[in-house]
Amino acid sequence: MNIDFRLMEETPSDFVDRLDLGVHSVMITGGVFDKSPNKETPYCEITFVSIDDSGDLTSKFYLSPKALPRLKELLVTLGVSDSLFETEISEEQLLSLITGKKLKILISGKEYVSQNSGEVKIARDLGFSNFCEPLTENSLKFNPLKHIKKLPTDVQQPFSLGISTTTGGDNTTSRADGLPF
Repeated sequence: MNIDFRLMEETPSDFVDRLDLGVHSVMITGGVFDKSPNKETPYCEITFVSIDDSGDLTSKFYLSPKALPRLKELLVTLGVSDSLFETEISEEQLLSLITGKKLKILISGKEYVSQNSGEVKIARDLGFSNFCEPLTENSLKFNPLKHIKKLPTDVQQPFSLGISTTTGGDNTTSRADGLPF
């Protein structure tokens, strides 16, 4: 069988650029619930889309008792009543509380070595705390020295000759804050 690219139909791309490191004004467009493959820890993967349509970010909010403070910070920023934290809610209720809401987020990074190219890249995600604020506030500030977790120098050195640290084009599952959940 021959493949004839001249017959290829033009289709619009659904690809959206990933938001870069820094502070962004975003809207939450939804979430998907699933479990991690190894430990089967439940999570909600929330999608944040920039208000200016410059890109998006998806971030997993784990639903284990140790990880719930991160989700609570997001909900408090969105103005959810404190009484919510004294009860249980369903997945549908959580989605209704967050979808369509606007806020500012601080995207931080964590260096990793690409298995494909051997280059040092930066995975982007939200930290465990102090990663969001209402649109009306301006306290979030991105500081590369504080918000990019560097690889140990002994890991970087074999890859440092002629290879620069770049921000990857994908949003990996690596956590920016190094937490195990």
